[in-house]
Amino acid sequence: MKLCLALALVSLLGVVGAGGSGARLVTVIWSTGERSLTYQDTEGTSHPIGGKLDGCQTTIFDWIDEICLSETKRNAHLSYTDGGERCFGQSSRSNVTCGTNVTCDITFFTETECNWKWAAGFDSSDTKTRTVEIEGR
Repeated sequence: MKLCLALALVSLLGVVGAGGSGARLVTVIWSTGERSLTYQDTEGTSHPIGGKLDGCQTTIFDWIDEICLSETKRNAHLSYTDGGERCFGQSSRSNVTCGTNVTCDITFFTETECNWKWAAGFDSSDTKTRTVEIEGR
């Protein structure tokens, strides 16, 4: 079942997610209960992150320090080990058929400026210390 779902996800990301050259995050929730989070870089390469779709997590990639996602606030933040960062906002959500008797809820988060709420105690004019307010952080 997991192989079929993985193949369906690759197909869906290629068709549903076609277009655009910016980095983005894609979450998928299958009606079978499976969940996935994928980071697509600016070259279109997909990097599977895992199944945690809310809160902060580390990854298997040594170039990503942490990724935080809040579906309720519809935003996300990715921190690189070199100190760089990317921020994302929810851009679309759809429910599609992705297998026999299986539906998928797919959410795309596209890159945005890191301009939402600053964490308490940080100077909003100091862009080097800003952070995204994410629940559970």
